[in-house]
Amino acid sequence: MTTDYRGEIEELLEQAEDLPECSSKLALLEEAVRLADTHRDTELGDEARDALIQTATFTGYPEKALVAFSWRLAQADRAPEQFPESRLMWEYKWVAGSLTNFPQISRRQIENAFEDMEARFRRSGYGMRAIYKLRWEAALDMGEPDEARRYYRLWDKTPRDANSDCIACEQDSRVEYHVYFGKHEKALQLAEPILKGSMSCGTVPERTFGTVLLPLVRLGKVDEAAKYYRKGYRLASGNRDSLDYFGDYLTFLGLTGNFSQGVKLFERHLGWAVETMDLYARWLFYLGARFFLPLVAQSGQTELKLRLSKETPGYRADGRYETKELASLIDRMCRELAEQFDARNGNDSFARKLDKQKRLKRWATPYPLQRGRDGN
Repeated sequence: MTTDYRGEIEELLEQAEDLPECSSKLALLEEAVRLADTHRDTELGDEARDALIQTATFTGYPEKALVAFSWRLAQADRAPEQFPESRLMWEYKWVAGSLTNFPQISRRQIENAFEDMEARFRRSGYGMRAIYKLRWEAALDMGEPDEARRYYRLWDKTPRDANSDCIACEQDSRVEYHVYFGKHEKALQLAEPILKGSMSCGTVPERTFGTVLLPLVRLGKVDEAAKYYRKGYRLASGNRDSLDYFGDYLTFLGLTGNFSQGVKLFERHLGWAVETMDLYARWLFYLGARFFLPLVAQSGQTELKLRLSKETPGYRADGRYETKELASLIDRMCRELAEQFDARNGNDSFARKLDKQKRLKRWATPYPLQRGRDGN
């Protein structure tokens, strides 16, 4: 019996190893975890969770990575000789980086995680560069620009070490930081080596392509924005982990008057936004849709024919949706999420983002995209 279950788990892990990061791979790893737990095999349970955390992180299921990592961390505390904590520090970055995405996780819990992470990093012989980066990114997410600036400066002057993010990821983060503070020309300057292909990794350049869209439009470089929209959406369209950037794609398509492509993108990915437990990614998608749908209505499309899942709020069996009603529904859901995040953060940064969004219309620039070559 023991040999049978171990063989089954090892077969599941081998099957998963041959797959790209996808939901099918995640399902295999979850089954391996279930079997290991059923037989109280902590060694195989740890091995299966190690693979599961990476797959969950890069396929848009951060909540599953968080649960699996908490289990691994508990094993490291229980039996440090068998499960040394030093091997968990890279995964800790992934998990800690997603904590602000869940408004049900309190500020105190987030701070506790960073303090725990810092202590474990020091015990494992790592510097603070990775933690400073996580802290300034969290500060931006929670609407604390002064804290973000402080930790960004600390990060920037702290030497790299073996647990620092790759060069491409760090450069992409620099781009996002400068976009947040409205320094669009500087952001594009920093993005140049990524956009030209001299820096890349598993998630870069596709994430950078999404980040530069609105800065390019604001600076009147719509030709370039259209190029990176095409490239970015083509790379990201099949990955749920890119959901947070699809809101920028919708905003871009609205600003350039490409309503047909935008409606297709909205229809294709709304289900992901509804299903995801990553409420920050959901909010960012809704934020883009909140800007896009009223523009569709103003263009004269009073009704949309959409194939949506039954789980979608406002679902209609006939697939016919009044554009203004759909826009109103998205606006309401967007505001509800903003209230949750602001309540957790203790400020009104999300509400202010909603108020500022209407200003984007000043950069509207009609730019028809060629059908069949634009990723959707």
